[in-house]
Order: sequence, then C-alpha cells, then structure tokens
Amino acid sequence: MSFKEKYGPNVAIIGASADREKYSNKAVRAFADAGYNVYPINPKEQMIEGHKAYHTVMDVHDKIDFASLYLNPDTALASRIPEQLRDKTIEMAILNPGAANDELVQKLKSYKIEVQMICSLMALGADPEEF
Repeated sequence: MSFKEKYGPNVAIIGASADREKYSNKAVRAFADAGYNVYPINPKEQMIEGHKAYHTVMDVHDKIDFASLYLNPDTALASRIPEQLRDKTIEMAILNPGAANDELVQKLKSYKIEVQMICSLMALGADPEEF
C-alpha cells in the first residue's frame, strides 16, 4: 500500500533544499513525480523545484497528510517540529537517515504521530541516482 493510499496525497518535506544534490530535494522531485502534492518546508527559500516553499508546517493552509523529515533531530526539536505536526494533525512522520534520535521519536509518539524510520526515496521505490 502506498503512502497516498494509506495517508493521503499531501506531503510536507521538512528541511527541503534547493540544492539538487541533497536527498531532501530529490524527495521533493520523487514525491511530485509519483503524483503527490508536495509542500517543501524551508524558511530560507521561496520556491523549491517549482513548488512554493513554506517557512513552517503551520504556514501551509492545506491539510498535510504526512511529513518526511530531513532535519538533524536536535534542529527538529529546537524548531518545535513535533508540536507543529501535532497541531497540524499530521498522522505520520518519516524520519529519514540522520533525522532521528530517541528524544524526537518519543516526542512524536507521545503526540500519537506514527513514526517510520526509513528512506523516503527507497520507500517510494525511487532510485536516488535517477534524481
């Protein structure tokens, strides 16, 4: 079952980068290519790969079904990402390699947010080298 079938089509890529070599940028492109509605989250960018970039998850007016995190876990905690996901009623968070620590995982779970510690690109069936 795809993320779209299980959660919905709207995905926030938290820590999305405009640098096409970064995995967070590849995730923006891979999710878009797979037919998802992509919401890049990066306070320093206006647009990423043709998608409006948002400063925070809370700035997105549409419903977000799930999120894929590409932030250092300490940055995610300091930026109150778990609280933003909770307040936005996001069901599931993907913690990509390097984006997880015990504190972040426990906080997300305490807010009843499902945590998947996987590579978004691999879970989509996308080859990172193709992006």
